[in-house]
Amino acid sequence: MADLATEQGIARVEQRIGQADNLDYLINNAGFGTPGLFADIPLEKSLSMVRVHVEAATRLCWTALQGMVARNRGTIINVSSLAAFLPYPSAATYCATKTYINTFSIALRKQLRATNIRVQALCPGYVYSGFHDTPEYVRFSRSKIPKWLWMQPEDVAAQSLRACRRNSVVFVPGLVNRLMFAIMRNALAGLILRRYKNGRHTP
Repeated sequence: MADLATEQGIARVEQRIGQADNLDYLINNAGFGTPGLFADIPLEKSLSMVRVHVEAATRLCWTALQGMVARNRGTIINVSSLAAFLPYPSAATYCATKTYINTFSIALRKQLRATNIRVQALCPGYVYSGFHDTPEYVRFSRSKIPKWLWMQPEDVAAQSLRACRRNSVVFVPGLVNRLMFAIMRNALAGLILRRYKNGRHTP
């Protein structure tokens, strides 16, 4: 176990990766959310999120690639989110860091195009996991989200690995999520954002 919000935690995982001479997969899955208005959230929490989602993922990718490039094989999966495509006002830092993951993964894959190294930004929607079990989501109720919007982690992982074999760089798992992604890219984004005024939700 390592806390990737700390320098010691990142360094510990970097060391383990650097010592592995047969690392074929790196999955940057660490992450958390802090719902609310940016100015109301303690700054340290937002900075911790940047460290986990951006700094840790970047450093671990670099460390893993030292061996992967030498062996000319490997797969890196950076877990992003559907939130990367919608700058949701109540999750400003979360959306921004996930957008970074997407852009970073796309650029990295282009750099490695001539190799046997695959890179993917995995963008799931709602997944049954421990993500919403933190104190920040004490008011969140899974029952308020339609069941058809949720995916099992095993299904997300299986679809992600299949997409990796097809060299799909930015991958949205689940038919429902892909439909939502298509909508987010146009009308829905404007509709949701218009429901906010000066960062405050309005009915």
